[in-house]
Amino acid sequence: IRENAGYTWEEVQRMREKFRKFDRDGSGDIDNHEMAKLVQDLCPDLATNIAKRAEITRILSEVDPDKSGHVDFPDFLRLMRQVDEMQDRLRMAKETFAIEKSKFSS
Repeated sequence: IRENAGYTWEEVQRMREKFRKFDRDGSGDIDNHEMAKLVQDLCPDLATNIAKRAEITRILSEVDPDKSGHVDFPDFLRLMRQVDEMQDRLRMAKETFAIEKSKFSS
């Protein structure tokens, strides 16, 4: 699980294609310039969502702890896992808010 960040083999293959899309120079890692495009694609509302911006900043610092500005494929998988989890948390918070607001219960 640690090697593939919990993704299935098929998901890893899709992630590899996505990684290659952002690794435009084919260097085997995503540099700061390429990372800007990746973050923009992952979180298009980043400019208006302060909470998401803080979360992405935290995730990026965890994925690139030495602040080299380069993310290789294993780092990319960890990044994507954390982004998936962040999006799940945000989705659950929205659902909880909607349930509370509508006073709907099961």
